[in-house]
Amino acid sequence: MDTGGTNGNSGEEAISGSLAQLRHDEQAAAKRIAAAAEEAGKIVSGGHAEAQKILEDGREQARKLKGEVIAKAEKEAHGQAGKVIAEAESHASKLRSAHEKKARNAGGALADYLLLIASK
Repeated sequence: MDTGGTNGNSGEEAISGSLAQLRHDEQAAAKRIAAAAEEAGKIVSGGHAEAQKILEDGREQARKLKGEVIAKAEKEAHGQAGKVIAEAESHASKLRSAHEKKARNAGGALADYLLLIASK
Protein backbone atom coordinates (compact mmCIF):
# COMPACT_ATOMS: atom_id res chain seq x y z
CA MET A 1 0.00 0.00 0.00
CA ASP A 2 1.36 3.39 -1.04
CA THR A 3 1.17 6.15 1.56
CA GLY A 4 2.18 8.86 -0.88
CA GLY A 5 5.56 9.53 0.70
CA THR A 6 8.97 8.01 0.80
CA ASN A 7 9.33 7.38 4.50
CA GLY A 8 5.71 7.30 5.74
CA ASN A 9 5.61 10.91 6.97
CA SER A 10 3.27 12.11 4.26
CA GLY A 11 0.26 12.19 6.65
CA GLU A 12 2.14 14.30 9.18
CA GLU A 13 3.39 16.58 6.43
CA ALA A 14 -0.14 16.99 5.10
CA ILE A 15 -1.45 17.81 8.58
CA SER A 16 1.45 20.15 9.20
CA GLY A 17 0.84 21.83 5.85
CA SER A 18 -2.87 22.13 6.61
CA LEU A 19 -2.12 23.66 10.02
CA ALA A 20 0.31 26.10 8.43
CA GLN A 21 -2.34 27.04 5.85
CA LEU A 22 -4.93 27.49 8.62
CA ARG A 23 -2.53 29.75 10.58
CA HIS A 24 -1.86 31.75 7.42
CA ASP A 25 -5.61 32.04 6.69
CA GLU A 26 -6.25 32.99 10.33
CA GLN A 27 -3.60 35.74 10.19
CA ALA A 28 -4.98 37.02 6.89
CA ALA A 29 -8.51 37.04 8.36
CA ALA A 30 -7.24 38.85 11.47
CA LYS A 31 -5.60 41.49 9.26
CA ARG A 32 -8.83 41.91 7.27
CA ILE A 33 -10.84 42.22 10.50
CA ALA A 34 -8.38 44.80 11.86
CA ALA A 35 -8.55 46.77 8.60
CA ALA A 36 -12.36 46.61 8.63
CA ALA A 37 -12.42 47.75 12.28
CA GLU A 38 -10.09 50.64 11.45
CA GLU A 39 -12.28 51.62 8.50
CA ALA A 40 -15.39 51.38 10.69
CA GLY A 41 -13.65 53.62 13.24
CA LYS A 42 -12.92 56.17 10.53
CA ILE A 43 -16.54 56.04 9.37
CA VAL A 44 -17.82 56.49 12.93
CA SER A 45 -15.35 59.30 13.54
CA GLY A 46 -16.32 60.93 10.26
CA GLY A 47 -19.99 60.48 11.10
CA HIS A 48 -19.44 62.09 14.49
CA ALA A 49 -17.63 65.02 12.90
CA GLU A 50 -20.40 65.37 10.33
CA ALA A 51 -23.04 65.23 13.06
CA GLN A 52 -21.14 67.95 14.98
CA LYS A 53 -21.03 70.11 11.85
CA ILE A 54 -24.76 69.60 11.23
CA LEU A 55 -25.45 70.49 14.87
CA GLU A 56 -23.33 73.65 14.65
CA ASP A 57 -24.99 74.60 11.35
CA GLY A 58 -28.38 74.11 13.00
CA ARG A 59 -27.38 76.28 15.94
CA GLU A 60 -26.10 78.99 13.58
CA GLN A 61 -29.34 78.90 11.59
CA ALA A 62 -31.31 79.12 14.84
CA ARG A 63 -29.27 82.17 15.91
CA LYS A 64 -29.84 83.83 12.54
CA LEU A 65 -33.56 83.04 12.62
CA LYS A 66 -33.80 84.34 16.19
CA GLY A 67 -32.11 87.57 15.09
CA GLU A 68 -34.46 87.89 12.13
CA VAL A 69 -37.51 87.26 14.30
CA ILE A 70 -36.35 89.80 16.87
CA ALA A 71 -35.61 92.37 14.16
CA LYS A 72 -39.02 91.79 12.58
CA ALA A 73 -40.75 92.04 15.97
CA GLU A 74 -38.87 95.26 16.77
CA LYS A 75 -39.76 96.72 13.38
CA GLU A 76 -43.41 95.77 13.85
CA ALA A 77 -43.40 97.16 17.39
CA HIS A 78 -41.91 100.43 16.15
CA GLY A 79 -44.55 100.55 13.42
CA GLN A 80 -47.33 99.92 15.92
CA ALA A 81 -45.86 102.48 18.31
CA GLY A 82 -45.71 104.98 15.45
CA LYS A 83 -49.38 104.35 14.66
CA VAL A 84 -50.36 104.73 18.32
CA ILE A 85 -48.35 107.95 18.62
CA ALA A 86 -49.90 109.32 15.42
CA GLU A 87 -53.40 108.47 16.69
CA ALA A 88 -52.66 110.09 20.05
CA GLU A 89 -51.32 113.23 18.38
CA SER A 90 -54.35 113.36 16.09
CA HIS A 91 -56.72 112.93 19.02
CA ALA A 92 -54.85 115.58 21.03
CA SER A 93 -55.02 117.95 18.07
CA LYS A 94 -58.77 117.38 17.74
CA LEU A 95 -59.25 117.95 21.48
CA ARG A 96 -57.13 121.11 21.32
CA SER A 97 -59.18 122.41 18.39
CA ALA A 98 -62.43 121.59 20.17
CA HIS A 99 -61.28 123.34 23.36
CA GLU A 100 -60.06 126.36 21.42
CA LYS A 101 -63.44 126.55 19.64
CA LYS A 102 -65.27 126.26 22.96
CA ALA A 103 -63.01 128.95 24.42
CA ARG A 104 -63.71 131.25 21.45
CA ASN A 105 -67.43 130.57 21.74
CA ALA A 106 -67.32 131.16 25.49
CA GLY A 107 -65.29 134.33 24.94
CA GLY A 108 -67.78 135.49 22.31
CA ALA A 109 -70.73 134.70 24.57
CA LEU A 110 -69.06 136.54 27.44
CA ALA A 111 -68.41 139.52 25.17
CA ASP A 112 -72.04 139.47 24.01
CA TYR A 113 -73.21 139.29 27.63
CA LEU A 114 -70.96 142.16 28.66
CA LEU A 115 -72.23 144.23 25.72
CA LEU A 116 -75.78 143.42 26.70
CA ILE A 117 -75.14 144.49 30.29
CA ALA A 118 -73.33 147.61 29.15
CA SER A 119 -76.17 148.59 26.84
CA LYS A 120 -78.80 148.53 29.59
